[in-house]
Amino acid sequence: MINPEESLQSINDLIGEKFHIPNYQRGYRWGKTQVEELLNDIWDFTQDRTKDEIYCLQPIVIKKNDDTWELIDGQQRMTTIFLILKHLKHLIDGDINNIEIVYQTRKGSEDFLSNINEKDKEVNIDFFHIFNANDYIEKWFASKANNGIRNVKTIFINPFLDNTKVIWYEVEKHANSIDIFTKLNIGKIPLTNAELIKALFLSNSNNSINEEKQFEISNDWDNIEYKLSNENFWYFLNQNLNDINPRIDFLFDIINTDVSYSSYSSFHFYNEKIKDEGTSVVSLWNDVKTLFLTLEEWYNDREIFHLIGFLINEGENIESILKNFKSKKKKDFINYLKSKVLKLMIEIDFSEISYGKKDYSQIKRTLLLFNIITIVKNKESNIKFQFDRYKKEKWDIEHIHSTKENMPSTSDVQKDWLKSLSEYLESKEDFKLLFDEISGFDFLEKTPEEFELLYNKVISIFTDEGDNEYNKNGLSNLTLLDANTNRSYKNAIFPIKRNTIIKKDLEGVFIPTCTKNVFLKYYSTNVSQMNFWGGNDRKDYFTNIVNTITDYIGINES
Repeated sequence: MINPEESLQSINDLIGEKFHIPNYQRGYRWGKTQVEELLNDIWDFTQDRTKDEIYCLQPIVIKKNDDTWELIDGQQRMTTIFLILKHLKHLIDGDINNIEIVYQTRKGSEDFLSNINEKDKEVNIDFFHIFNANDYIEKWFASKANNGIRNVKTIFINPFLDNTKVIWYEVEKHANSIDIFTKLNIGKIPLTNAELIKALFLSNSNNSINEEKQFEISNDWDNIEYKLSNENFWYFLNQNLNDINPRIDFLFDIINTDVSYSSYSSFHFYNEKIKDEGTSVVSLWNDVKTLFLTLEEWYNDREIFHLIGFLINEGENIESILKNFKSKKKKDFINYLKSKVLKLMIEIDFSEISYGKKDYSQIKRTLLLFNIITIVKNKESNIKFQFDRYKKEKWDIEHIHSTKENMPSTSDVQKDWLKSLSEYLESKEDFKLLFDEISGFDFLEKTPEEFELLYNKVISIFTDEGDNEYNKNGLSNLTLLDANTNRSYKNAIFPIKRNTIIKKDLEGVFIPTCTKNVFLKYYSTNVSQMNFWGGNDRKDYFTNIVNTITDYIGINES
């Protein structure tokens, strides 16, 4: 018998209940894969469980209508449960040994469920699928017996009846069933942990909280959801771009210590706390609220925000960070975070990592940390690193000084490259001869080899004299840049890159602080020219990277 105050109902609880399938639903459609997956999951559960452990099925969404339950969502599971019970009928005690399924319009389906036969299976598509599902179940039990397992149904029945449970989601009587069904099935949007937990916390059957407290929790819930919609807050805490929806599920997943119930483990965790352990909803909600306030505190502290944001980006576990936060004073906690950063950086040799060696992850990690520490050290600024933009956009490791190896390869790209160069040189008297040569370059008359000669000439002109031996793939010639900006100027010379960076920054494109500083030659102690990224520029830049990182996290420079 159904207990409406319970959020989980066993198969035994469902026996004897009448479920009404409304006409807005299609008929039964489960195939062999779905039927056998359900049977196999339950069988695996019977073989490896403790006495009181349960196996949770997906939610059943229902609405009470007099003596029946309107089955808004879950028809496929409920019909399959009915068919399995038919095969176990002789082992079930009592006069009533199955659930009852009635249909608003497909009256013949009730009779066919009671008397499944091959003769009528072709009458309609519903009968066809019901017949096949019943056949799959029969063959599944037979295959277990053929594999030498004795009394298969006897082994199966008690865990199926008593320990297999559906998540029972009852909607209000005045709720629009078709709207709910549409939401759940058009686009296949399943109920989330958050929706189930909210129903559990705020249910009228929950006597542990009064109406005023329910209202307070509901307001707090909405406020948390709103604040988690802040993209920079969200992506400072999350590395995965597969967004959680609703985002409050993220908090439940952190608190949940039970990982054995697949996608609804957090709901089961809270249901068990309330129903089995007697924990009050107020206490459980206070834990959620405290967790959120902790995350918000991190977000509002610039130094903690940047350190944790960096660690999360590099794959650090948020649970371990929380554990240490609870046991440490703020100063000790910051030192703990720095020690975690140090562990990530200690093996990186700044002078050896190279784009040419494909040390991409180490280069990105170093350049990201350089940007983050630069922002943190500027105490007068309230700027925060934009983790949301950094994670959602594609990022390249950009060569500051163009290299001959990256010459444009197709004629269209070569034309664009010369066009941007010509536009830059047009007003520069010092480069009039080069401008004339570029402007007069005719692709119809010139060969690819002639373009290569011109390209190399340009790169040489905009390169520091005697600077051909430097490590062009080393850290001193690399910076972070979004892929769109990087690929838009196609290995342009330094001053064109500089102008592009300034223009993009003014347009609101996210340009990391240190990338802007590079093209403004902020790190160069002696700025004698802005035409190329020379040896002294590279030396000063590299020294700044090394000193900024080592001074902050305490790496011995050697």
